[in-house]
Amino acid sequence: MNVSSAADFTLLNLEKAYIFLTVNRRRQKIYLKDISYIESSREYVRIYIRTNSFLVKGSITSFSEMLPESYFVRIHRRYLVPIHKIIIFDSRNIYGSDFKLPLGRTYKSALSAKCGFNF
Repeated sequence: MNVSSAADFTLLNLEKAYIFLTVNRRRQKIYLKDISYIESSREYVRIYIRTNSFLVKGSITSFSEMLPESYFVRIHRRYLVPIHKIIIFDSRNIYGSDFKLPLGRTYKSALSAKCGFNF
């Protein structure tokens, strides 16, 4: 993975940052700026990128640890979302240009802290 530490991560770095993931026994380069959201499904995660998605073996916890925490936020036990993709959120849901996802009660405080908003 080609990602700087979260402390010195800027939006400019996000434009260039990428990860390589094993998809169908091939290494696939995925730019972090293109990720719409990540969904957990037991021992796999599905990474959504615009109209495409990739199924990768691994846990959502391991993905949240390897991605820069200043640009990604866990919103539900099953979902991880890039903050720059969130357009609207309320006490129950997160809305992006191409998704509507549930907001878990235990993850509201993390979202509030990153967005500077209290529910």
